[in-house]
Amino acid sequence: MFSESLVRKVLVLTVVYNLCGALMFMFPATLGAVADLPTPAPFIYSWLVGGVILLLGMVAVWQCRRPLDLPLLTVFGIAKLAFFLLMLTSHLLGEVNLFAVLAASADLVMGTLFLGHVWQTARPR
Repeated sequence: MFSESLVRKVLVLTVVYNLCGALMFMFPATLGAVADLPTPAPFIYSWLVGGVILLLGMVAVWQCRRPLDLPLLTVFGIAKLAFFLLMLTSHLLGEVNLFAVLAASADLVMGTLFLGHVWQTARPR
């Protein structure tokens, strides 16, 4: 169900998605307006969040070119699910609109796929 080929394709998608997300968080007043991110955001916070998103995207590029690393995919999966939950919580607190949560739902799907592949591959048969 969660084939290696599918995981690799989603990793490529993750690279593009994370690059876009990083830029939105780094520039919340301009690019972040697409997802209606709150402004003004302190430079340290917006660049720290954007930098982490960018770093995960760069690690995804590295992972695409190597044999799949299950612990790394686990970290990706947890990070993706955590980001979705943070966006959902932010929406429930009135800090971001529903569109931002819908955009983050891609993280929910990707995180589920990564963790599903790890569970499928690592479990004893």
